[in-house]
Amino acid sequence: MLLSFKVNAQMMVVKSDIMRDVALAPNLHVDFTVGEKHTLGLGGSYGNSVLGKDINIATFDPNFRYWFNGRPFTRQYIGIDAQLAQYDVHWGRKIFDGSSFAVGLIFGHVANLSKRWNLELEGGIDILSYSHKEYYKGDVYEDYGEKNNGHGTIMCPHLSVSFSYIIR
Repeated sequence: MLLSFKVNAQMMVVKSDIMRDVALAPNLHVDFTVGEKHTLGLGGSYGNSVLGKDINIATFDPNFRYWFNGRPFTRQYIGIDAQLAQYDVHWGRKIFDGSSFAVGLIFGHVANLSKRWNLELEGGIDILSYSHKEYYKGDVYEDYGEKNNGHGTIMCPHLSVSFSYIIR
């Protein structure tokens, strides 16, 4: 978190997605209440050896949620999420160097494990747009100039299993 700002949220939660941690992309996410039934989350991850492969990725992941229970961080919610990512993937002899933007609809359930610890299960669908340079090892990267030769839009699943800690 490069920015620091005063937070007047009634509740604040810090969490980490176990699935990203297992994939060797450590992450941290902070959620704040912004209303009686709404929260805003900001987070990100970085991995330089994702799944033990030569895959480098950095992400920024904001989200906004509406909680059906009437109290944030308890039971079911629906929300929207976004993700900005920068990646460099070496797959066999091919290299993909680029960025992506995703936005989607998420649904989730939070189970309270104790007064401060929660387990969160989240799923949804994202629409992802990407643009990258695609070339082979040994090619001269500068020969590709500013032109991106790989781009597109795809739908992809969004899955997350997180442990969270309520700070206040």
